[in-house]
Amino acid sequence: MKTCLLLLTALLIAPIANAQDHSPVVAAIKARLEAAGTDLSGPCGAFQVTKRVAWELRSQGFGLHFKGGGNNCEGFAVDYIIQAPTFFGFDILGDGGGANVPQWIGPEDHPDIVARNRGSWRAPTDPGDTPPPPVDPPDNGDHDAIVDLMGDLQKQMADFRQWAEAEIAAVRAEHKAQDPKLDKGTPIWQILIGILGAIAGGVGATK
Repeated sequence: MKTCLLLLTALLIAPIANAQDHSPVVAAIKARLEAAGTDLSGPCGAFQVTKRVAWELRSQGFGLHFKGGGNNCEGFAVDYIIQAPTFFGFDILGDGGGANVPQWIGPEDHPDIVARNRGSWRAPTDPGDTPPPPVDPPDNGDHDAIVDLMGDLQKQMADFRQWAEAEIAAVRAEHKAQDPKLDKGTPIWQILIGILGAIAGGVGATK
């Protein structure tokens, strides 16, 4: 029963895997590395592309092909990735380490290849230079609300400044009436006390 379910799953997934061509992803990653001046020559040069393609497509089950001998870099195939859970293989670079031609050949789904790939699939690791996902622009409604709020705050600040200037003038006039010598030389602490008194009086009147 378990074998039948696995075969059914593979049959359902296989058409999807065959229908997807990720060669544009391979080409874009190669172009990005070339623009950055990355050396793509030799086995490890090709692997610079391959490990980033596997990381880019990790959400679809793609991983690296562990390869202990032969043409490899860091113990992995330099131009071949594997997709779980089918463990089908894909050749993604023509002339790997040379021309590094972006391609998408596969899936290699022969039972012997699938059995080998099942044991050699490895999860990709973050290469550390993956561009961050694009940030969606703020909603126009939110932007308009922020603009309105800023306008309200500016108006309130203008009103407060006008009120404060009036209160300072009133305090100065009161001190001038009591003693003309205090007109321009009224200590600022006396003015602040007068303003605070006015505020307290206003609060008391609203209760």
